[in-house]
Amino acid sequence: MKLQIRTHEELFDIAKAIVRGVTGVEYPFGEGTFHRALLQVPSMFGADTSVQCLRLVNGLAASGLKDTLLDRKLLENGLARNPPTSARVSGRFRVITGVAPAGGYFARLGTKVMRAATPTQSEIAFTTEAAATIAPGDAISNLVYAVCNDLGTRGNAIVDGTSLDIGLPINGILDFYTESDAGGGFERESNSEAVTRYHEARKGHHEATWSGILANAKTVRLASGHRVQVASLFEDFENDTQTLIIDDGTGLFTSVSPIDNTTIPFGGADYVYKDADGYSIYWQIPSEYLPIVQWNDGVDAVIWKYSGGAWALLAEGVDYWINIYTGMVGLAVPIQSSAGERLRAQFNFYVGLTREVAKYVNGIRGSDNVKGWRACGRAVRVLGPSSRQAVNVAATLHFVSGYDSQFGRELGAIAVMSYLNAVEVEKLARYGIIDSILHDLPGIEYVSELLLNSGTTDVNPTTRYGVVRAGTVTL
Repeated sequence: MKLQIRTHEELFDIAKAIVRGVTGVEYPFGEGTFHRALLQVPSMFGADTSVQCLRLVNGLAASGLKDTLLDRKLLENGLARNPPTSARVSGRFRVITGVAPAGGYFARLGTKVMRAATPTQSEIAFTTEAAATIAPGDAISNLVYAVCNDLGTRGNAIVDGTSLDIGLPINGILDFYTESDAGGGFERESNSEAVTRYHEARKGHHEATWSGILANAKTVRLASGHRVQVASLFEDFENDTQTLIIDDGTGLFTSVSPIDNTTIPFGGADYVYKDADGYSIYWQIPSEYLPIVQWNDGVDAVIWKYSGGAWALLAEGVDYWINIYTGMVGLAVPIQSSAGERLRAQFNFYVGLTREVAKYVNGIRGSDNVKGWRACGRAVRVLGPSSRQAVNVAATLHFVSGYDSQFGRELGAIAVMSYLNAVEVEKLARYGIIDSILHDLPGIEYVSELLLNSGTTDVNPTTRYGVVRAGTVTL
């Protein structure tokens, strides 16, 4: 549903139509009916309608209903306008002279304290949230909080070290002396703030979930035109890891994930984590070099340490450990940067579509724009298919008399290849589906001698994280 908003009259006509459609009752047969109808709009037409409903409600200002409607929870998913809040300040009561005598002094909960009005400032009143006691021999009370009597930002004007008067005098007590600046008072949320918060909330609905990561991954494309055609997420419960396998429809590992070999130095402050003694025990590989490829010999990265004027090769699993998912390197012996010690590392990493998807899934450290789609604390490794099983299709197509058989065969080959190149990771190429595709071709009479890789059964991927893809199609 889309509302093209131009005038208040049109808005009101739309509102009346909504009421009539939801309740069957014509407005204005009860203002409550109108409110209930607006409450039901998002659930009827989907969340995309909510922002339009907010605009609709704002447009009802001409009808005199704006304030009534905006103070109610008109929209789903938390898009009620946040109410104003009161500022709070902490402080202590002080004695008039000397110290409190035997028996002490007492200020009960709810004591009113205020900043007196001046020619340039208005009076601001607060009410204490707890009782306060000035013990015998003490000059100040325990710390208590006081909340502003006015909603909104007005009470935030009280600063640390302000002397507040006591509303009703208390024997022996001089004033309430603040020990922190006031804060926490907010005005009622504006329309634009509410809409912004709503959009942010909606973005979070489809992130950090299996379906959300898969759906978002399929939106990634490169300037070259390569895009994610297939995305499958796998979870290893034993090792508490997740792996996202993507494919551009070819099933060719290098088409999705070309590999680059590089050597980078470490030493910039951006990539150094310090412990309490000022030594570096963790080093972070920059996000532009992730995800890392595990080499065939099982080594993830080769790291050298520069110390004492020479480079020395470190041993993985002994001198350092590396998380190839997050790019974090942990050192058995801290590196002392102040003494000139530093590291350099050599490793393989993916580029192209795989790296682009990994960037958005895991986020970029320090970026305000790319926060990552994954759940907090859970790294997701992004890879291409581990293998490609070609599926060669052969069949004889029989068309009705007079139909262009050459065109029919070309159309059949396109349909079969489109199906095979979109099969999900670790899924079978189904013999029955291909048979159905061919039998659905225009002008087809029947199909004979259908073979997949010279057989009449489904074709499996050969490895874990493998895919089946179209080989030769002969019709």
